[in-house]
Amino acid sequence: MALPRTKKNTRIAYTFLLPAIVGMAIFSILPIFLSFSYSFMDWYGFGSKTFIGFQNYQKVLTNPEVWTAVFNTVRMVLFILPISLLLSLVISYMLNNEIRGKSFFRVLFYLPVVTMPAAIAVVMGYIFSMNYGILNRIIQLFGGQPISWSQNPEWSWVLLVIIGVWGMLGGQILILSAAFQRVPKELYEVASIDGASQVVKFFKITIPMVSPTILFLIITNFIALFQMFDNVFMMIGTGAGLSSTKTIVYLFYNEVFVKGEKGYGAAIAVFIFVLISIFTFIQTRLEKKWVHYDN
Repeated sequence: MALPRTKKNTRIAYTFLLPAIVGMAIFSILPIFLSFSYSFMDWYGFGSKTFIGFQNYQKVLTNPEVWTAVFNTVRMVLFILPISLLLSLVISYMLNNEIRGKSFFRVLFYLPVVTMPAAIAVVMGYIFSMNYGILNRIIQLFGGQPISWSQNPEWSWVLLVIIGVWGMLGGQILILSAAFQRVPKELYEVASIDGASQVVKFFKITIPMVSPTILFLIITNFIALFQMFDNVFMMIGTGAGLSSTKTIVYLFYNEVFVKGEKGYGAAIAVFIFVLISIFTFIQTRLEKKWVHYDN
């Protein structure tokens, strides 16, 4: 039962919201404005700040290393996002049917979400190691040569795509499974009477009905993937494979925390924010063409 909207209840509500509002203001909103202001400065974290106008932005836009990092990031996003989403759709659709061990498989797929990135890196190290990795042993059994997954630029980005897809499946399956359960069963029954196959039901009923959820996953996962850092840092490090896996956020980390160029790093952060905002705006403009809202 909803409480009446009175001034007293409103004050009580804002009192409970105050800690969250203060925390968001200090740790989220304030850093955004500080980063924007630092991007116009020549500053190394200590000492005085020197205003240099748009020089940091000029350096960002003319630095080939930045655009290489953008290319590496976009390439991995364009592989991880559609592959993980397609697999999540298929698996969620299968788990939505009456199968044995459905709860077990849901927990199994969700495990990567609650696993610490450091633990994932250790496990993946045993799988993809050049010398003792399980995957290379299997390749050698079939007469192939072992692959240096983390140090070979031709394979290191593929390694991150595999880990990225595996890591994103759990959360997407959980959300899509909930969305599938909201699809009216009557639609499937009517389609069955008309002789529709499972494939037709999936593409003509399921996909349109869960399209708002798919849009949500595309936007949120793009934002998350565009900020990819931990897998690069722990799986690739500073080896030769970094040339094809250095993401824009890894470049930001290197400029700010390794080289100490806080002003230039702030400009990179603003650049990342602009790129993500542009993508999000494009998606929200295109949603009317393919997203179906059940009113």
